[in-house]
Amino acid sequence: MKLIATVMLSILLGTLLTVAAQTPAQPIPAQPPPPQPMTFFVTSAGAGNGSESRRPRRRRSSLPAAPRPPPARATTARGTPT
Repeated sequence: MKLIATVMLSILLGTLLTVAAQTPAQPIPAQPPPPQPMTFFVTSAGAGNGSESRRPRRRRSSLPAAPRPPPARATTARGTPT
């Protein structure tokens, strides 16, 4: 009986010394606040023509279109026409 009490007392003292020797828990650092939302400032005003401002219209020229060159002819490795 004395042996069991001695073993229990030594385990209890060992546990207490182990707990006391540990460093205290570090507090959790506070997290920084989330970033602020972005804001946008209008620095200049456009033409104000609504949906037409997305893509400028193509202007048609009053000049006639230039003639296209004829297509190139296919040649062999020697340079002779096929």
